[in-house]
Amino acid sequence: MPAFFLIRFSQPQTVKTRSSKSGAVLHELLPVLAIVAALTSGIFWLFAEQDQQAENANVFQLTRLRSAIDTYHRLTGHYPRQLNDLTAFQPVLSGMHEPPALTLVAELPSNQLTSSTDVLIISNSPAILSDVTNRGGWLYNPETGEVWINHKSQYFE
Repeated sequence: MPAFFLIRFSQPQTVKTRSSKSGAVLHELLPVLAIVAALTSGIFWLFAEQDQQAENANVFQLTRLRSAIDTYHRLTGHYPRQLNDLTAFQPVLSGMHEPPALTLVAELPSNQLTSSTDVLIISNSPAILSDVTNRGGWLYNPETGEVWINHKSQYFE
């Protein structure tokens, strides 16, 4: 018998297909997870940068407020009872019947972390965590003329 008749022909193999009920394989999920991780890390970095810009803006706003409070104190001899007194007050100037209104700040600046201009009068100096509210804005002590940011991220227990 010739050799070519000795070759055994087998039945054709059917290719197994995954049923629709089986789950994804790990090597299929890993690229998807890597892409999602990369996108979320980029988003977190963007938000962290925005928070840093808000903090830098708050430092500038605090400097403006503290400068206006110091000017008010030099002109009047006392600190303003509330921060709204900085927007327009009339200092007593000798020899003038109608003293001009002096604007130390055009309007109270907003806290960039909370977008609020609310002012909470406190008696602690420095401000402590229990003084902080969820309203945002500023914390102000009229006895010392000190002003702080009203946001929990600025205080440690």
